[in-house]
Parts: sequence; C-alpha cells; structure tokens
Amino acid sequence: MRRSFVWAIAILAFVECVFWLFAGLVQWQFAGFSLGPVYSPQVAEGARRSLTEFAWGALNIACLVAYYLRAWSWGRWLMAAIQLANLAVTLYLGFSTVSCGENGFAGFWLAAIPAGSLALQYLLWRRIDRRPGSSPPLAALRTPITLAIVVVALAVGAALAVAGWRLSLYGIESHSGTVSTVTTENGALSVTIDSSPRVYTFSDYAFEPVPLLRPGERVVILTGEACNYGRPLAVQAARGVWIDSIYGEAVRPYAPFNWGEHETLRSSLLSIGLVIELLSLVGISLWIG
Repeated sequence: MRRSFVWAIAILAFVECVFWLFAGLVQWQFAGFSLGPVYSPQVAEGARRSLTEFAWGALNIACLVAYYLRAWSWGRWLMAAIQLANLAVTLYLGFSTVSCGENGFAGFWLAAIPAGSLALQYLLWRRIDRRPGSSPPLAALRTPITLAIVVVALAVGAALAVAGWRLSLYGIESHSGTVSTVTTENGALSVTIDSSPRVYTFSDYAFEPVPLLRPGERVVILTGEACNYGRPLAVQAARGVWIDSIYGEAVRPYAPFNWGEHETLRSSLLSIGLVIELLSLVGISLWIG
C-alpha cells in the first residue's frame, strides 16, 4: 500500500517537471513572436519568463530525486514544500489568466496536480505511516456520513467563494456626487461631478438614449475599472437610470442607487465561502486522522 502511494506521488511530481520544462521551451520559442513589430524589451521579457520556468522545472526535478532517495525522512518534507509552492504558483496563474469573468478558468485545472499530491502525502503521513497501536483523534466520528457532510460543505464553500469572486472580476466602482458641468459634442455627453476630477463620457452608441443630466443634480455613476478601462457603465439620477447597452450586463440587475446591495452580496459570498472552505479542510484533516 505504501509503495503505491509513493509511486503515485512521484508520478504526479514527474508530470509537473515535464509541464514546467515544456512551458519554458514553448516560452523560449515564442519569446520574439508578435503580430506587429518586435521590440527588444519584449524578447527580453519572454526570455526571462522562459528561464524562470526552466529553473522552476529544475527545482522540481531536484525535489523529485530527493523524494525518491529519502522518501522516509527529509525527502517527504521537501516534496511537500515544493508541491505547496506549485499549488500557490498554479493558483496565481489561474487568477491572472482569467479575463473579465469569461476566459482563462481552465488554468485552474493545473492546480489539481499539486493539490492531489498534497492530499496523497497527507494520507500517507497520517494513515499509512501511523505507528501501530496509535488511535487517530476523534476516531468515533470517522464515518461515511461525516465524510459526506464534509465533502458537501467543501463543494458549497467553493461554489460560494467562486460566486463572490466572479462578482469582483469587473472591478466596478461607484462614484457619487453633484453634477458640475455638462457638455455635448458629436452626440456624446461629457459630465464632471464635484467629488471626482474625472470626466465621464456617455457615447450615443452605448447609451440609447444619452443620459439626461443637468448641473446641480445628484448622480451615481458606475465605472468598469478592470475590463472596460474606466468607462461609465451606468448612471442614475432623479429622472432615470441609463445603462450601457453593450457592456451593461456586468451591472444588471442592479442600478447605481442600490449598488451597495451588490457589494454586500459580493463580500458576504466571499467571506462565508472562505470560512466554510477552511472549516471543511479542517474537517477532512480530522477525518483522515
């Protein structure tokens, strides 16, 4: 049984070594690729990333060799450390490649390899290598029903945390104040408010009709900072609500005046989801022993 766990952990580590070396090779091959002019800083950045991935792959290989030679002693702790680092790196890559809540989620599948390796190592440490005669803590609670409850809680916590995170992807900010100036040029309405130095432009092709705003009235403007380069997505005043017809789906079904409800829901989902995830992970570790 122990040999099977060790081989499974080594195979997962070998897959990661191949992945990092292959990623470095691809990055090296395409370091100077561009649909337009190629500039030396771009090539240097691509080469730097390639060498970083090669170095990370070499470190993974060194840890794999150490685990093979000293799986009973310090090699296991070195393998756990590198897999924990791999998990952090792959999660970072997953978060950094997601584009405005639509693309890049496949990058999170890479985190399954180090996560699976860590789970196998924990099982090996706490169950297979346990001293004969020792009893795990809370052994009476180690039943299939408690395991099912913990797994369901883990899934629910993940779903809540991901839902809250998705609500944060667009980086929508709320700007409230009193309209200072209103100008119209080429069918676009430009507005300034007393609480911000920015100029908010509402084009006639995105807002149909163009918002009816006048100096002196209170408005709340929502802007998309992460995906829409700070452009206004919605505005609300006493005379109505106007939402961008192209990118306004990021705002609906809310409106600027009740955007606080969106933010409360977002923070609640994130907080509750993360708390449930942490408690579920503790429950799984206690169930394993």
